[in-house]
Amino acid sequence: MSFLTPYFWMFLALGMPFLIHLLSKRPPREHIFPATIFLLSAEQKKFSLSKIRNFLLLLIRTLIILSLLLFFWHPQIELGTLDFSGKRKGNFVLIIDQSLSMSALYGKKKKRGLDEAKKIAKDLIHTFHATSRKLVLPSEELKGYWTYSNAVALSMVQEISHTFGSKPLKHALDRALQILEKAKRGSREIYIISDFSPPSTQGLEEPGFYEPFQKKKIQIFFLPIHNPKVATPERIHNLYFEKVSLSPPRPSPMVPLKIQFRISSHTEKVKLVLKIDGKKVALMDLDPGKNTGEFFWRPKNAGHFEGELEIISQDSLLDDNHYFLPLWVQPKKKVLFLHPLRRRKYSSLFYLEKLLNPAAQKEFHLFQITMKEIHTLHYLNINPYDYIFLVGVGKIDKKAEQKMSDFVRKGGVILIFPPFAGSSPDGFPFPRLNKILRVQQPLHWSPLDYQSFPFMQAFESGQNGDLRSPKIFQYASMPLQSETKWKKVLIYNNGRLALGMGKLGEGNLLVFTTQPDLGEDNKGRENPKWRWSTLPLELCFPILLHEILRFLPETSQTNQIRIGEPVKFQLQKGMEDITKVIGPHLKEIPFMKKGEWIFFRQTDLPGLYFLKKESQRIFAFAANPSKEESKLNITSSFLNSNKNLGKGIYKVYNLK
Repeated sequence: MSFLTPYFWMFLALGMPFLIHLLSKRPPREHIFPATIFLLSAEQKKFSLSKIRNFLLLLIRTLIILSLLLFFWHPQIELGTLDFSGKRKGNFVLIIDQSLSMSALYGKKKKRGLDEAKKIAKDLIHTFHATSRKLVLPSEELKGYWTYSNAVALSMVQEISHTFGSKPLKHALDRALQILEKAKRGSREIYIISDFSPPSTQGLEEPGFYEPFQKKKIQIFFLPIHNPKVATPERIHNLYFEKVSLSPPRPSPMVPLKIQFRISSHTEKVKLVLKIDGKKVALMDLDPGKNTGEFFWRPKNAGHFEGELEIISQDSLLDDNHYFLPLWVQPKKKVLFLHPLRRRKYSSLFYLEKLLNPAAQKEFHLFQITMKEIHTLHYLNINPYDYIFLVGVGKIDKKAEQKMSDFVRKGGVILIFPPFAGSSPDGFPFPRLNKILRVQQPLHWSPLDYQSFPFMQAFESGQNGDLRSPKIFQYASMPLQSETKWKKVLIYNNGRLALGMGKLGEGNLLVFTTQPDLGEDNKGRENPKWRWSTLPLELCFPILLHEILRFLPETSQTNQIRIGEPVKFQLQKGMEDITKVIGPHLKEIPFMKKGEWIFFRQTDLPGLYFLKKESQRIFAFAANPSKEESKLNITSSFLNSNKNLGKGIYKVYNLK
């Protein structure tokens, strides 16, 4: 017990000026007259007695004030040790959690959970009598033996190591029950030392689980490593969030965001609160038996917000009563259309605006520049845009082409539609990009009958209503059989149209291609020149662009992890010498390597987690707020923006 709370130092600080004044005060100089020397020597004995009496009076007053202080003071109890009276006899089973969550760092001293559990177990063993039987049971191995020696029990605790398993503690309790059933003399007690984080707590709150223990008169005590007080099963009722989802998964300004959640089962009324950037924005009460609910929040502006769901309850495990939701409210993506059409009623943008559903209209800003301005493209500021679509554009000048190349290298996305409507230049329309990407030939697909296009028939018949649900598009993951660096990312079910993607710097260059025309020469032989085939009308662009817009957020989709989830990754060839794991904000993350596997726990922030070998980045993971957002993707231009790095929702990017 310690009475040196932080408030004590406040009073000490207030007393410093008085202490300095007393120490710096100069005593007055005394000048004694000879006539008074005799009188002073006569009274010296009386002065000595008076000093002793005054000192005793001061001591008594000090003790009275100190007793009042101790009577009203609130003591600070150190929870690092367990206080049991006397040495106890009986049969004791100590279950120590070995799950992956025990590798996390806890407290201000940043100790690993398993190390803290070992310390609690050692303090507990010291309270056992030498004649009592002790058994240390690891939660994953479920093997142990009885011993009377405290020293042997301490060595068994010391030998426990991480296994990074995921067995629920329920299995360890069942095993302890089987062991203690054979013990007939003395008390029988089970101590579970854990952080009690899901999924290790699975099954501990099932109805009737503790009945066999009560019948056998076996006591169970829970010792949370972050709060090592003895807790009985009646007090261990734990509440936590089982699932949280967002709708829509990508929040937008002024669009209501629905946050749905499900918590663990409970038998009493529970209050929940939603906080945004630390401020309460909504409250809710859940009646007993009801474990689902939803909050609504309307973000006013774009940006990064720290959302938090909290269960206000008195359960003994409060660490998992919170669920953090890093929310990135994204502004609309800016799409620039460059095409040669002068009349708006024939433009792709005009029809695209008609086709975009309300959700897409809220997500994209659409801009349009016609042929007259394309000739001076190198004077245009293209940096504010996320995507640039070149629709039916032939050759452009070198300065503009260099500008677009730089735009892609920095993380932008350019989608190129080859010239249509009778314009059939040979080969790839942009020589500089051709040289950079080493595009030898356009993609080659099977012949196409124009009349097989449902949307073409719809245009010819004037059935514009059919345009809202075109059914000609399919996704495919077949490898592209070509000597180029292109990767086929999208193909349509007629086999004729395709979308190729090439990597350029940090961005992507996408080319929408059709079957090249292979004409005949004057001798009736096949002309070896590749030509872009033509479609009769530009009216096909709106449908195609609409599908491309739907497709773009999926182009970089790969595996990912969720915030708070542990990472267990198998090292590939060339990754054996990993020396560091770097998280968001360049924070170094503790990790463990066991054979060809690497483990780390601290994925508490959304963002990239790099595996590094010396100064080289080998691989990168990323954490998302929830599994429901796994289909989202942030463009590489957003990822490479230094001011936003470490914020928002990210995907996994392979940086090999």
